[in-house]
Formats: sequence, structure tokens, C-alpha cells
Amino acid sequence: MLSMSHIEFRRRYNLEKGDAVIFRETAEGLLISPREALVIKLLDDLDEGLKAKGITLDELISSGRQIREEIYNEKYAAAEDD
Repeated sequence: MLSMSHIEFRRRYNLEKGDAVIFRETAEGLLISPREALVIKLLDDLDEGLKAKGITLDELISSGRQIREEIYNEKYAAAEDD
């Protein structure tokens, strides 16, 4: 098995000192990946789930804005009218 220093490891995997990484235990051992890789995977999983339900990301964002506006109007617009 190849043994490398932390400096060699960072160079090989294009990691800078201080970069955040994620440690995940798998059946094969410990998986170390940049935090950005996890974010990308989570976004891909979200996209897959939305597609399965026939929803686009744009629709989800738009509905979130609409819901926040409705909540704001219910909570604060009525108080402004008083």
C-alpha cells in the first residue's frame, strides 16, 4: 500500500491547507472527500428526487418565494393596516 505525507496527499487530490473535508465510513473503509463534493452529491440527489415527482428546481424556488410572501402578508401586512 502506498504511503504518502499529508502534503503529497493534498497535492495529489488538489486540496489546499485548511480546505474542509468530509469523513464517511463505508463498508470498504473510510471515505474522505472535499466538502464541495458532498454538496454536489446532495444537489444531484435533490434534483433526482424532484424529477421523480415531476418538479423542477425553478418551480421549487418559485413556490418557496410565493409561500414566504404569503406568510409575510399574513403575519405583517395585517399589522401594518392597523
